[in-house]
Amino acid sequence: MPINSLPYVVLLVLTELAVGCLWALAVLQARSDVAWSFLKFGGAVATTLAALALGVSVLVPIPEEVEGYLLNEELAGPARGLLALFLGAASAYTLTALKEEKNQALAMAAVGSVAGLGAIALWAGAFYPPTWGYMGAFLSLSAGAAVVGSAVMGMILGHWYLVTPRLSERPLTALTVLLMMAFGLQGLVTALGLLLPHDSLSGDDTGSSFPFLWLRVGGGMVFPFALAYMAYQCSATRAMQSATGLLYIVMALVLAGEVVAKGLLLATGVAL
Repeated sequence: MPINSLPYVVLLVLTELAVGCLWALAVLQARSDVAWSFLKFGGAVATTLAALALGVSVLVPIPEEVEGYLLNEELAGPARGLLALFLGAASAYTLTALKEEKNQALAMAAVGSVAGLGAIALWAGAFYPPTWGYMGAFLSLSAGAAVVGSAVMGMILGHWYLVTPRLSERPLTALTVLLMMAFGLQGLVTALGLLLPHDSLSGDDTGSSFPFLWLRVGGGMVFPFALAYMAYQCSATRAMQSATGLLYIVMALVLAGEVVAKGLLLATGVAL
């Protein structure tokens, strides 16, 4: 990966993290009885990540191309605007969670989730030109957000069971199911990215990228999926300490995998 591409990798991964964390919180609160203390902390995490993503997006210019990778600079401004809206919604969600107002919190989570999806859609439009198509970039970012958000929130949620073992296992079980479904979507996107044609970039060396491709697929998708399934089995039998330990490893692997995936995107034009 060219060193000049690193700021854009950071921008995309931070956006995925922030949006994915709020998505996971919204799904959990809508579908299960989860502890308010977790929602409060999770909202603060999503808000902090949103602020970092917005800050990076403001500081990093979007030129016409980066090391031969063509960009659509016209969408950068609207994407920043939706990130700002997402930050506002995430902040409002955290405040309503602090007051334990469920309906208002769900409403803010919905607004933030839509704004986050819009930001991802616009960043996909900015970064898609060398890929096989706009949907490739959009699905890649969306699946990445769902995976990293579920993994991070799952790891954090696991700690609530270590402190309060009497909590229902349903929230963690639901989150691990969401994580495995996100892995399934990510696998489909990766297969399409590898099979469908994309623009050849200047300096694109398939041979040198091959080890990183397998690192992304094996270490960032297949192995974490197996661990997520094990965490699901542990949570279903209330072996919460084991589930939390597994989700720690999953989180580290998927974060590393997303960094590698975005580096490969900017180096080869393949949306993974």
